[in-house]
Amino acid sequence: MLQFTEIVLMHPTQEIQSHVIIFLKAIRNKQRMKDVRLQI
Repeated sequence: MLQFTEIVLMHPTQEIQSHVIIFLKAIRNKQRMKDVRLQI
């Protein structure tokens, strides 16, 4: 996670930020899937 924040800070362009945001959302979705599996 720290690596991605460093990349955004070093290259604060909209394109890179959008990619990072998409990536972070994907990670959150994966975590949610794991939580749902544990609940079932």
